[in-house]
Amino acid sequence: MASSNSSADSNLMPITGHKLNGNNYLQWSHSVMMFICGKGKDDYLNGVAAKPNKTNEKFKA
Repeated sequence: MASSNSSADSNLMPITGHKLNGNNYLQWSHSVMMFICGKGKDDYLNGVAAKPNKTNEKFKA
């Protein structure tokens, strides 16, 4: 069984049902942030979580 952190998990569903088109940034950004927060990854974007060490096997450049 794949873990919730696997790369395959993130490819199972689209982040949002609408594409960014230049006129819908606010709606699109809210959808993307809800997705990121739902995955528990928001701390990596706002700098709360430390960047993983490059020697960590889970580090992806």
